[in-house]
Amino acid sequence: MARSSALRTVTFALLTLVAAPASAQQAIQPFLAEDVERTREFLVGNATGPSPMDCITTMNEAFRILYQDRGTRLSSTVDLTMAALERAGRSAPPRAFGFLDERGRRTIGVSAPETLRESLFDGLVNLVGRTPGWHLFGMSLLDGNHSVILALDLQDPEQPTVYWADQWSTKGGWLAYASAEELDGEVERLTSAWWRSKEASTGIKFKSDTRIYRLIPPLREEPAQDLQATVHRAAILNLRGGPGTDQPVLDRARRGQRFEVLSQQDQWVKIRLEDGREAWAHRNYLDLQPLASPRNAAGAEGALSAISSADERR
Repeated sequence: MARSSALRTVTFALLTLVAAPASAQQAIQPFLAEDVERTREFLVGNATGPSPMDCITTMNEAFRILYQDRGTRLSSTVDLTMAALERAGRSAPPRAFGFLDERGRRTIGVSAPETLRESLFDGLVNLVGRTPGWHLFGMSLLDGNHSVILALDLQDPEQPTVYWADQWSTKGGWLAYASAEELDGEVERLTSAWWRSKEASTGIKFKSDTRIYRLIPPLREEPAQDLQATVHRAAILNLRGGPGTDQPVLDRARRGQRFEVLSQQDQWVKIRLEDGREAWAHRNYLDLQPLASPRNAAGAEGALSAISSADERR
């Protein structure tokens, strides 16, 4: 009986590990300093310029600049924009930071929020496991009433600094907070004041949780080493302009077609088409094998076939 129970425990643990999302098993990676600097320049210029964009437009444009991608469809609210980034593999799921009311009771907005239940500043550091480097987050304040990008500078893990980035000229697009007292206090002040103001003016008691989304750095391409890709597990496979299902479809391939592999990026493979163009296909629908020798390649039928356009089934 004891042996059976122990076996069930081990089996459950193994199944849990296998079922865990791939993102949860991957190490936290920082952003490149040049990507952060490019984004910072836009944010500062926007906030200090004569006509700053509104908060969500600022956030969306900053993400396009950060990822150098204008193909991903973002949204008109912070949480929907972050959901789009999560679908594209560029954001982790949200982490909620709750509040206490003035009597020290937990509240999600039924009563006025006063203080954070835990430190947001410390939470950011913990979310990245103190991995040295730059880490970026999307922040949704008071149920999406304000959109903010937070940049955590952990180049010196012993002296973390968080930069608040939005469209407000008072923050200059990139304002430093060097302690939990400073950052937590600002989030508490804004959330409490806005909650009371909106209840007084509209009668609506907004949800008070602050939601944090950890951004995932863009993956770098890895050069392929003499590989060819054969389409399988799909009758028709989309060939896209970039590594993501949000990227435009350039062409379609049929099962059995083969292509030269140029590089790989996570679950996406860059291939060369017969006409010389480059496209991306999802790894799940390709069989990757070493390139055939010239002798075998000369006798192979349909090494590269004509391609027509469309959508991979996932």
